[in-house]
Amino acid sequence: LPENMQADEISELELEIITQKIGEEVVLKNVIFAFNSYALEKSSFVELDKLIVYLKKNPNLEIEIQGHTDDVGNDRENQILSEQRANIVFEYLTLRVNNTLRHKGLGESVQLENNDTEEGRAINRRTSLVIIQQEWSDKQNSPVLWQTIGSSTLLDSDVPQAVTINSQKA
Repeated sequence: LPENMQADEISELELEIITQKIGEEVVLKNVIFAFNSYALEKSSFVELDKLIVYLKKNPNLEIEIQGHTDDVGNDRENQILSEQRANIVFEYLTLRVNNTLRHKGLGESVQLENNDTEEGRAINRRTSLVIIQQEWSDKQNSPVLWQTIGSSTLLDSDVPQAVTINSQKA
């Protein structure tokens, strides 16, 4: 197909988001913090900017940013750290998108792996998002398929369909 008719490539993050149900966790795999800190590592902005692109394409999507820790250290300090991490991601996003966003720190309460190994603890130290609500725009609310071709959007019924004609000899 000509370049202007090709679909845009979607990121791994976007694919993960669109395959999740409302309420399911999507881990922001490349959002990294310094040890015992809520300062975002520079590499985290690549992942967050991919999320921003997706949120701008879906302005009615409501999400909750969640911060998590492993179980090393004081429970209260881990809770505070998880809240600070969720908040810093929330603040970065709210300056760039108009979606309804909220954030919550969950401390060490929701573990994905066992905390007995460094690998497990690393997986548990994460920032994630959960889709709270997805309201579709009028275009998306329609049960018909929409196709984007160049800068034009066509209803599925506007696109010529292949027709099978039953040709029998008399």
